[in-house]
Amino acid sequence: LWDLRTGRQLKEFTEHKRAATVIEFHPHEFLLASGSADRTVHFWDLESFQLVSSTEPSMSSIRCLKFGTDGQCLFTGCQDVLKVHCWEPARTLDTVSTSWGKIHDFAIAANQLIGASSSGSVVSVYVCDTTRIKPYGSVNQFMHGNSTRKSFSTKDSVKKASISVKTIEDDKSGTDPEDDVTIAEILNVTDYRDVFQPHRS
Repeated sequence: LWDLRTGRQLKEFTEHKRAATVIEFHPHEFLLASGSADRTVHFWDLESFQLVSSTEPSMSSIRCLKFGTDGQCLFTGCQDVLKVHCWEPARTLDTVSTSWGKIHDFAIAANQLIGASSSGSVVSVYVCDTTRIKPYGSVNQFMHGNSTRKSFSTKDSVKKASISVKTIEDDKSGTDPEDDVTIAEILNVTDYRDVFQPHRS
């Protein structure tokens, strides 16, 4: 691990028994995951530089790593296998058999994990629905306290809603109108207080 500003090495992690093949930083925490040809994944605390935990060996070398966008788990790619891990304590949440062979890389977007592999001059792309994989697929979306909304933002200011009506013939965008996010704006502060702030006796 290096400090690029000073060009100084901060730490050398030596616990893998064979060559390290891939690393991935956690999106929100000081945590690093490393995969290796020894078929394990190590999780490192980047504040103490200590080993947090290690996974049990997979069937083959670890070729890809990607933390979930919420940082809840780590997806690992091996030959024909996708696994999902957490690290405190280290355990496997799910194992999915695939046909992607020696996977080269994958990415996560819109509840899909998209993997790419190659053989000779052929590049193949594979898609996994993460909503059917634990821990995401293990949650009943209709349980009390779970929201079924696709997205929301607490940072953006509220903006005025606009509705655009198009006939099928006029609409050439090819998109579903329900996919467009509309946000309402309350211009009068008094109206805002009347609607959103509780009345106290």
